[in-house]
Amino acid sequence: MARDASGNYTLPAGNPVAGGTTITATWGNTTMLDVGTELTASLDRNGQGGMLAGLKGFAGTVSLPAFTFTSEVSSGMYYVGTGDFRMSVLGTTTTKWIDDTSTPAGSQKPFLIWDGTSWEAPLTSAGTVTSIDVSGGTTGLTTTGGPVTTSGVITFAGTLAVTNGGTGLTAFGTANQVLAVNGGGTALEYQSVTTGTVTSVNVSGGTTGLTTAGGPVTSSGTFTLAGTLAATSGGTGITSVGASGQVLTSNGSAWVSQAPAGSTIGTLTQTFIVGQTVTISLTGPAILAPVVTVTKEIPQTGVTNNTWDVSSTAENYTRLDSAPATTLSWMGFDISSASFVDSFSVSGQDTAPTGVTFNTDGTKMFVTGNTGNDVNEYTLSTAYDVSTSTFVDSFSVSAQQAAPMSVAFNTDGTKMYIVGETEDTVAQYALTTGFDVSTASFTQSFDISGQETEAESITFNPDGTKMFVTGDTGNDINEYTLSTGFDVSTASFVDSFSFATQSTQPKGAAFNTSGTELFMLARDTASVYKYTLTTAFDVSTASYASVSFDVSAQEGSCQGLAFDTTGTKMFVVGDTGDAVHEYTLDAAVLTLGTGSFAAADVGKTIEANSGVFVLTATDGSNVETTAPTSYAQVASGSWEMYGVVYNTVDGDLELSGVSINGFDVSLSSFVDGFSVASQETSPKGVAFNTDGTKMFVVGDAGVNEYTLSAGFDVSTSTYLQNFSVSAQESSPEDIAFNTDGTKMFILGSNGNDVNEYALSTGFNVSTAVYDSVFSVSAQDTDPSGLTFSADGTYMFMSGNTGNSVYKYTLSTGFDVSTASYTNAYSVNAQESNPQGVAFNTDGTKMFVCGTVGDDVNEYTVSTAYDPSTSATFVDSFSVSAQDGFPMGLAFNADGTKMFVVGAANNTIFEYTVGTTAAPSGYNPVHTTNSIDSTYWTDINSMTADQAAGDGNVYYAISTDDRTTWSVIKDVGGERDIVKNNGGTWQYNSNSTYASETWTAGATNTELATLAQAMEGASVAVPYDLANSTEVTFTSDPSVGGLETFILSADGTRGYWLTTSDLVYQADLPSAFNGSSGSWGSTTSFSVTSQETVPKGIRFKSDGLKMYILGYNSDSIFQYSLSTAWDVTSASYDSVSFSVSSQSTTPAGLSFSENGLYVYINDLSSLIVYQYNLSTAWDISSASYSGNSITISSPSGLTYIDVVDSGTKMFASFSTSIQKYSLSSAYDVSTATVTADSISLGFNGKSVQVLDSGGYMATTDGSTSGYLQDINTSTTYTNQMDKTQLDAVTDPNHIALGTDLDLSIILNLTSGTTVPSSNGVAINYDANILNEGAILGTDYDFDAPTTTKVRITALAANNLKVRVL
Repeated sequence: MARDASGNYTLPAGNPVAGGTTITATWGNTTMLDVGTELTASLDRNGQGGMLAGLKGFAGTVSLPAFTFTSEVSSGMYYVGTGDFRMSVLGTTTTKWIDDTSTPAGSQKPFLIWDGTSWEAPLTSAGTVTSIDVSGGTTGLTTTGGPVTTSGVITFAGTLAVTNGGTGLTAFGTANQVLAVNGGGTALEYQSVTTGTVTSVNVSGGTTGLTTAGGPVTSSGTFTLAGTLAATSGGTGITSVGASGQVLTSNGSAWVSQAPAGSTIGTLTQTFIVGQTVTISLTGPAILAPVVTVTKEIPQTGVTNNTWDVSSTAENYTRLDSAPATTLSWMGFDISSASFVDSFSVSGQDTAPTGVTFNTDGTKMFVTGNTGNDVNEYTLSTAYDVSTSTFVDSFSVSAQQAAPMSVAFNTDGTKMYIVGETEDTVAQYALTTGFDVSTASFTQSFDISGQETEAESITFNPDGTKMFVTGDTGNDINEYTLSTGFDVSTASFVDSFSFATQSTQPKGAAFNTSGTELFMLARDTASVYKYTLTTAFDVSTASYASVSFDVSAQEGSCQGLAFDTTGTKMFVVGDTGDAVHEYTLDAAVLTLGTGSFAAADVGKTIEANSGVFVLTATDGSNVETTAPTSYAQVASGSWEMYGVVYNTVDGDLELSGVSINGFDVSLSSFVDGFSVASQETSPKGVAFNTDGTKMFVVGDAGVNEYTLSAGFDVSTSTYLQNFSVSAQESSPEDIAFNTDGTKMFILGSNGNDVNEYALSTGFNVSTAVYDSVFSVSAQDTDPSGLTFSADGTYMFMSGNTGNSVYKYTLSTGFDVSTASYTNAYSVNAQESNPQGVAFNTDGTKMFVCGTVGDDVNEYTVSTAYDPSTSATFVDSFSVSAQDGFPMGLAFNADGTKMFVVGAANNTIFEYTVGTTAAPSGYNPVHTTNSIDSTYWTDINSMTADQAAGDGNVYYAISTDDRTTWSVIKDVGGERDIVKNNGGTWQYNSNSTYASETWTAGATNTELATLAQAMEGASVAVPYDLANSTEVTFTSDPSVGGLETFILSADGTRGYWLTTSDLVYQADLPSAFNGSSGSWGSTTSFSVTSQETVPKGIRFKSDGLKMYILGYNSDSIFQYSLSTAWDVTSASYDSVSFSVSSQSTTPAGLSFSENGLYVYINDLSSLIVYQYNLSTAWDISSASYSGNSITISSPSGLTYIDVVDSGTKMFASFSTSIQKYSLSSAYDVSTATVTADSISLGFNGKSVQVLDSGGYMATTDGSTSGYLQDINTSTTYTNQMDKTQLDAVTDPNHIALGTDLDLSIILNLTSGTTVPSSNGVAINYDANILNEGAILGTDYDFDAPTTTKVRITALAANNLKVRVL
């Protein structure tokens, strides 16, 4: 049975079945078979078969397509009409196929796409071309063969015009013709090149005075010049050079050679006033560039004897003591002037600090604490500067005091005293080494329970005959007398004074030096209170002075109080911050017991307690030139106040000094410039270290560091190194440092922020590490200049967006993370594009440079460092003559030099600023207008005849008022030989003329130390290979296969690293001595588990760590030793560091003394590599530094050792050991070879330098270790005789200061004959004076004509001038 044409299905006959009909098998089988057949022919919904004929459907519509989807019935295909089939999406037609009767049979039917407006066909309907033609247009070309209507070829002809890229020509020219423009310039044409023939050449000398011969030349020949070149043509018009010594000069119409009239052709002796100008007429011939030397008369500071100068029989100088009959005191300790400086945390040692004190010179600090019940000792690299503190050691007092609250020492630190809150006693200790708590031991105690059961502090008077204990029980201070100073067993109670009115919790107490003032630290009010005592160190005479100072901003739980000896620093310790807080107080002034200083006293020298002070004002202000032994009150008659008197003429001979008018841009003068273009083509800012021996320039290239051989003299600059800041700032604008150079700050305009860096070595940018950042974008988006106040608590930034100087307050000095914006000051009226900003040292002057005015603008600031409320414009100084784009600004410390960054010329420009003059307040003891002609002698023309007797006469010079003495050589320059170092006279014991090593004189006086310096001595020179001697090891433990031999730090134990993977050790008979006696037993430690070919070995400085360098593993392995220096107690730390990225054949191993650097060398590449350790002695923290150096000569590099704080490197070679110098500490890339080396009699395999350069260990790589004594002795000389002095021809050898003293020293070798000068006996301390004038400070000169020199006085001085 089949479906009909419409697909309708009809059941087979007999269906449907009528009721009552019998169902038979025939019916059932036929019907079911038919139904099965039709089901098989149906389309299965699960896709179990395919259609066997075309699939037909109803036409459908756009909204209900014929072929659609169950989930989306409005999308699919539908039929529109004949030849029109379409597709719709969501009821919208998108595509259609149509029958186009124009399409050729068999071609693709059009496929149309709906674009929302019309149907577009992707395939363009084909058309029929009926005719094609081509035209040449205006090109000059023609065509034939067109039009083409069915098929054909179009052909070009004609000539392509010049305007269309052709030549317009139809033929080639003749041979050698060239294509050129015609004469009318209208077309191209071929032209022939025209040539000619030279038949004659001649030369004339014209009016030059020269003649010629050999011309004319008609074929070939030579011209010869002769004659004399006239002056009008650049010659001299002279035909001979003249005689030796003659000079070339003009007679007005021609050049002539003639002898000069003499070396001195003009002199002048003149008493000048400031600004006066005089002219010297020269007696000799005209000169092109006169050499002018000037001396000035500045009288000599007096001495105690009356013997002065050569041949000074009648003119002797004495000093007049005009000290009044009264006591003299130093009035420091002004707590009302206190200003917070810094804090130093002691939490690493104690979290409950209670008391603080210092040794006598402030280089040691001691803090008691309740956490450890001990005394913690610290060293201070800068006296009384807690920021320079380093923990040293601690000493437990728990056996005597369970809650120590305060510590005190006797004067020399050999006795220590402790009080506390639990034991009611004063515990006394003895120290075998003064102020070294590790040497302390308990000796005795003193019961104070009768007065105090909760003692909080203890202190003594200077001689220890009085003791004072402060406590909480009575809220008072208790006074005791000691019949034996500083012996508490002799103490007895005297009296007490109550603090209860001010505090019920007094914690600390201290006196001023003279005992006339008492200070108490209160915990309940967090304040320091001042009391006055009418009788020194007598508390019964104390009364509250109504003066206090609040320390709560730093410490809310105060515990201890201390002052420095001058009373200019105060220290508070507390357990809120577990820190010692430092404050500065106004400088101490000198005070008379009765009366006051007079105006005539200003400028006089006061000598008291072995100290020397120059009085600068009647209020007692002074300059300390020599530190006293103490600042205790001086009794009447025990101190002096001197003025110098010239007896013969009764005239004053002493000036107290000079005042320097620095930081005054109106007095600026250009000096020199230094180009930085080789390192930086866009310099923005400049900064210097404290003494001006380093300069730092910042720009797009980062920070460039330079060394200056003369401080603040840019002409002596040498480039050193670069530090990149690009990781933080791509457009750095300015640079600044903190006072000691351990912090660097970079201002940037890309991030609009200040980036802070920490420098582990001050002013060495290679040690800089990025720390933190502070944004200034809220104030200005174009920052340009940066500076800080002297203490770093204020930061100032100039910016171009607001044309202002912005001020920020830092709660912690020089810590930008603590900065907060304060206010701003507009400089727009003077400069609308400010680039640099600077202040003077006390913040009362501000300077701004900019590129609109090309000048430096000066402002006065009546309130220090507060320009927003008190700045007033004063003056400006133009720098446009040097650079039209000033970008940065800096001054030296006293403001006498100014430096400007010139971006137009990539140069740092140096200017002098200000003038010097005698202090206006100075009044001499006596006055006179007489001039002492004796003192006009020039140092280079002394002719006095000094007879040495049976000894020798030597000389020394001083240019700083006899603080430093020097000798001088014509070749070698100036050498300092003696100096006063804070009251201690020292001499230079270094054997190298250009170097310095300072040693205290045997007798602490100026003249005795000068004599000792000049006598010569033998000094030890460490690290000296050339003069070393071998210490023979005759009893070496025989271990064999040696790779490395080293010693322990104290030289008592030797270590042998062998090829059998063992470290052997044995004790030496004595330190650094293996030549006698017997060695100790040999023990060993195996490193096989880590390395089978060990090459290098080193120990930590304390012997508790060992490090092995492996050749196979290319790694360093770290071990711990439970017993210092004993390898048998070693265990592997499971810590290693691979060097394989740099070396695959490593050999030598070296650590720096501080454990922060490790070095290896590679046997194949001969390169030494440096690694940095972020944690000392922990190789897991190591990383490659990028620093390395190749040492290819001498050959056979085997081992290296970097020593002496990273400044020296020793390298072992196959037959020698060589010393290298590192210009940048610990940076091997800066190593340069020295001339110091030693040859080996064996094949050297290792090197170790130890004992501060005293010994060097090495090995032959077989069975023996060797030791060299490299601490040799040599001699030095600090002597300058008259022959040396007279040989000095360059006056610039002497660096002139405010005076120039010449000392004549007798060095008696034998006998007693006294030397003489011009027949007059001279004493051992005879002195003469010369004062060198300073060009640009004291005088200036120019030559208005060729026969005159004009001298202009810049200061009121007497001048003697020699023109050579």
